[in-house]
Amino acid sequence: MSHQDTAFDHHDRTEFQLERLILFTDAVFAIAITLLAIEIKIPEFEGRPSDQQVWEHLVQLIPKFLGFLIGFAVIASYWVAHHRMFRYLRHPAHHLIYPPDALHPDLDWWRPLVTAAGFSLA
Repeated sequence: MSHQDTAFDHHDRTEFQLERLILFTDAVFAIAITLLAIEIKIPEFEGRPSDQQVWEHLVQLIPKFLGFLIGFAVIASYWVAHHRMFRYLRHPAHHLIYPPDALHPDLDWWRPLVTAAGFSLA
């Protein structure tokens, strides 16, 4: 095996590891958005509801929809920034992988949780 072959294999492995890291973080963003949507529950009616009852329940859901939209916008902005940052990486940086760095207080990973909780009326 020549030096070029091992360099190529190393490049492929590194690219694969970076791709795995990007896919993992995309999944985390998707889960965060899904958790926001779980808070919006469809009202249950006994029998066939009147139009008035449906509208009353929809009006009660407005704060939850607003919380979802704001949380979605916040998460989406972080996702876009994440992809811009990862566009310049050639190999996975270990300080981006390990959880203690993700839990650093300067990072705003917790903001969507507070946003969703802040718009809950129940």
